[in-house]
Amino acid sequence: MWPTSVAKAFKIRESGHSTTVLLALGYPDPERVYTTPISRFDADQLFTFI
Repeated sequence: MWPTSVAKAFKIRESGHSTTVLLALGYPDPERVYTTPISRFDADQLFTFI
């Protein structure tokens, strides 16, 4: 379901591309207590611009 809806929303297939990975970015909720570690990476470790 996700690849179809994401591809439609951003008209990815019309541009000749396809989606393989979807990454959600954001900030942790300061009011919430997290029981698992949260990893943070620098932007240059996350993105490759072509």
